[in-house]
Amino acid sequence: MRVKCVASILLLLVGILQIGNPISTVQGAPTGYEEYYIPGSEDQLWGIFYDMDNYLLTSYTMHAVISVVAAADDTIVYYDHWENGYGFDPDDPEGTYDEKYTLNEGEVQVFESSNMAIPRVASSTYYDGMDRLYTVGGPVTVSRASWSDDADTTTLYALAWEVYPTKPWLTDYTIPAGEDLFGA
Repeated sequence: MRVKCVASILLLLVGILQIGNPISTVQGAPTGYEEYYIPGSEDQLWGIFYDMDNYLLTSYTMHAVISVVAAADDTIVYYDHWENGYGFDPDDPEGTYDEKYTLNEGEVQVFESSNMAIPRVASSTYYDGMDRLYTVGGPVTVSRASWSDDADTTTLYALAWEVYPTKPWLTDYTIPAGEDLFGA
């Protein structure tokens, strides 16, 4: 009982000390780099919308919006279009990017294309699915939205989601169960 009481008092003292002297946080520390591939080609997404309701979807065009929000000053965003091949080289960024933007904390860069003909062909360059983003200097939030540019009806189907960087994607998986269940 006495040990439990002493431990409780110590935890209380540590808590009080933390309130009086909070741990300092690092502000504006760069995160290095992140790489993003915009998911879902416009052909695939148009096909999904068409499968959901082929009576209302009358045009073969799509609209895409990709946004990047910077969380730190001097964040560089390199945009690499799939239509001309993925030519961006992180080891030589200045000679290989398609587009380059520098953002400060809280700034938003919007990449938007409309009336993209379906099926998509590489001879027309748009901001759309399958493009690649490479960011340097600070964390960013990337999101993507898409819908049909159907002039005959209002927009009925759309999608939007956050795009995650490729670093956390796992490439090797281990299943820790059943290794000894396979027969001789």
